[in-house]
Amino acid sequence: MTNATEPATTTGAVRTVPHAQLATDVRQGVLRLSRRLRQQKADTGVSDAQMAALGFLLQNEPLTIGALSEHEGVTPRP
Repeated sequence: MTNATEPATTTGAVRTVPHAQLATDVRQGVLRLSRRLRQQKADTGVSDAQMAALGFLLQNEPLTIGALSEHEGVTPRP
């Protein structure tokens, strides 16, 4: 694996960041954001999986229960 770098700007200055370091920084930022969003979720009666399914429904309505369960990777109940 090579140590290729990509330019990154910081208030007008240009610096290089190794790809591996950039990937680590992005992953840590996403994890922190995810943690913060879970802490601030207003409705604790709705699980993360349920919230994800509702979000998918909002973006893809109208949607059958079969299409939703296929997307979520579950089998619909009879």
